[in-house]
Amino acid sequence: MPIQISPSIMCAKVEEFYDYCKLAEKVGCPFIHFDIMDGHYVPNSALGTQQYSDIKRITNLPIDIHLMVTNPEEYVDMFNVQAGDRVAFHPETSKHPFKLLQTLHKRGITAGLAVNPGTSLPYIEELLVETDYILDMTINPGFGGQKIVPGGMEKIKRIRQFLDEHGKQDAQILIDGNTVIENAKQMYLNGADVLIVGPSTLMKGPDRFEELYHAYKSTIDAVK
Repeated sequence: MPIQISPSIMCAKVEEFYDYCKLAEKVGCPFIHFDIMDGHYVPNSALGTQQYSDIKRITNLPIDIHLMVTNPEEYVDMFNVQAGDRVAFHPETSKHPFKLLQTLHKRGITAGLAVNPGTSLPYIEELLVETDYILDMTINPGFGGQKIVPGGMEKIKRIRQFLDEHGKQDAQILIDGNTVIENAKQMYLNGADVLIVGPSTLMKGPDRFEELYHAYKSTIDAVK
């Protein structure tokens, strides 16, 4: 399957939201990546309820929410996440992660698990039956611009094998962290389905997004 690319709207200026969303629609991005940080689970804060509402008005693309928060259950209601959108949370932040996955499905939301560099795969095994996708963090969550952690590339392979062994062949692997072109090629070869991109790759201004997107995607697609 060709690689898919999702822009991280956190990396855009507020006045660029509209342009980036419309460009993402034009080039065929599957969804808009939307980071929520609480300043507690990670030492940073990002994107609130108003930004979510604004982007929902701008685009019909699904919003791919990454909850970097404690008590993620509270945020699903706080943001009034809509059916058709996507939510990935860190299972260690929830008292009842299996129940939260079920709750997301009942609301018509695609449910994912965010996996930190230090999260072992057996830890999420019992959750896979209710899991639609994995958001693999190849950096420590909270800040962009970091280098891939040691073993980050190899872990993508292990996640793909782990999913396949548990009958989850259709579950996508999203990669968040240092998805520059040199790394992106190997991420794709190792089993990545979707790359989350920011200013180090494509988001260097709306006027350049379309050109950079096509160059980036075609280069990665060419490696298979």
